[in-house]
Amino acid sequence: ELRGTGQPGSTTETNNAPVGTYYTDTAGTAGAWRWLKTATGSGSNKWAVVYGDTGWRNVSADLVNGWSGTVLIRRVGQTINVEINDLYATAATSTIFYTAPIGYRARVSSRRMLYSITPVGQWCRSDWSMNNITVEAYAETWRVRGVLTAFTDDPWPTTLPGTPA
Repeated sequence: ELRGTGQPGSTTETNNAPVGTYYTDTAGTAGAWRWLKTATGSGSNKWAVVYGDTGWRNVSADLVNGWSGTVLIRRVGQTINVEINDLYATAATSTIFYTAPIGYRARVSSRRMLYSITPVGQWCRSDWSMNNITVEAYAETWRVRGVLTAFTDDPWPTTLPGTPA
């Protein structure tokens, strides 16, 4: 059992730790509190997060291709949740509205349905293909809401996107 501040794999002590060693980051850097050494050698890629939660992050300022609205993202362990509130396509130039950074990319491409508030009762499909999240067959007058969930094999992020929500 080791304790320290920051992610493991950058000190002699954590690099030389045997496989099966637990490490607790007393600062919870980037939301990761508990780690397990899973392979011999040096570097943070030899450690896996056992308990981590980034908390909700507001990434609305990072929307791309003319999309606007409120989008939140959160990683808990290997699960990523995206909450979409009032996503507008008014100035959209592409189906892609958000590009997820490393640490938040989907393991496999998945499709989900999102609910359109305007026009009322329309359903539209979202595709989360690795790092790009889309709304397919949108219209510029649409206002979309929904929740997306995906699993990731990405390493734990070293920095968090957006701002705390």
